[in-house]
Amino acid sequence: MKQMRRIILFLAGCFLLGTGIGVCNAGGWGMDALDVLTTGLAGKIGLALSLVNFAVYLVMSGAALILDKKQVAIWTFAAPFVTSLGIDLSMRVLPVLRLSAFSFGVYMAGILVMGFGNALSIYANCGRSPYDAFLYALMTRTKKSYAVVRWIFDGSCILLGLILGGSLGIGTVIAFLVIGKLIEFFIGLFDRIAAHNDKPQVVFS
Repeated sequence: MKQMRRIILFLAGCFLLGTGIGVCNAGGWGMDALDVLTTGLAGKIGLALSLVNFAVYLVMSGAALILDKKQVAIWTFAAPFVTSLGIDLSMRVLPVLRLSAFSFGVYMAGILVMGFGNALSIYANCGRSPYDAFLYALMTRTKKSYAVVRWIFDGSCILLGLILGGSLGIGTVIAFLVIGKLIEFFIGLFDRIAAHNDKPQVVFS
């Protein structure tokens, strides 16, 4: 995979991740784990959510640099902006569907898009988002799988977010349980496709 193609796939994955988050928000069944934390933190310290998100991403990037600097690249710092674009555009296009009979289906579709986009950004292997850079850095230290590390970290975000005043929905629980395994599934699928084309790529090492 040539470098330009990697970059395009990475940015497309970040955009789709944001799109999935926006679709989940439209469904209205709850926020993802990190949003539970940042929403609670924003309410507690009285800053805009966008500023809190940016600060959290900076902290994650710094922690990843300390733990395993090879997980951080220049595209790590572009990822939050592209993901935010996906969120904003999807929220503009989609009406709020919280009262719709199809809202749960919309939410689950958002989870699938999130998992696919996140997996694509990881598979591109040209740097990682701040979130994934931090998780991969933890993986190198703990020798645990992506799903296990994500469960531990997401659970910590939810717990701390609730202490700070964030809200928990049934969708938050669903995302917590399935998103890590969903990402692993899609990356495995990408690997099988690449192997079929004689271009294997390993990203969980």
